[in-house]
Amino acid sequence: MRPIVVPIVLALSSLAACAGAAPPPGVQSTSVPRPPATVADLDWLMGDWAGTGIDGHPAGESFSRVGSDRMVGHFWQLDGTGGVRFYELITIEPEGESLVMRLKHFHADLTGWEAREGDAALHFQLRAREPGKWVFGPATFTQVGPDRLKVSVAMDNKPDGSPASLEFDYRRLPPR
Repeated sequence: MRPIVVPIVLALSSLAACAGAAPPPGVQSTSVPRPPATVADLDWLMGDWAGTGIDGHPAGESFSRVGSDRMVGHFWQLDGTGGVRFYELITIEPEGESLVMRLKHFHADLTGWEAREGDAALHFQLRAREPGKWVFGPATFTQVGPDRLKVSVAMDNKPDGSPASLEFDYRRLPPR
């Protein structure tokens, strides 16, 4: 099993609703009403974050605005020997009155993971939000104060059937 993160994200596998049809691969499906949101609501996420990720090894994310209604980010996970385990490229943008996160995973040599039709990115609709907590598909971003971010990515269950997740604990880095 390949680790999937978001930053977040965490990576992730779910599907986006198509009226009366099965969603295409990599698109999250939901019948639950989606919360209204704009990219400006996520301005607190902008900047550089670093801390621990998979197996306690260094990981980080960076986010910035692109124009007035889009955000772009990237994620990196080290492997514990100083090498890169993988990267993600992330976008967050409007979809109707809500938001969608799109992401692609890359090996250290920048070959892509997603081998779906058309090499499509994964799509994760904003499923829930509350003050300081945002849920895109299986990834939950929790703002723990102005300079701390926790990301949890729900994964397939463990062999014993218990839930599994990847946990990331970040601190905001000072501006460069």
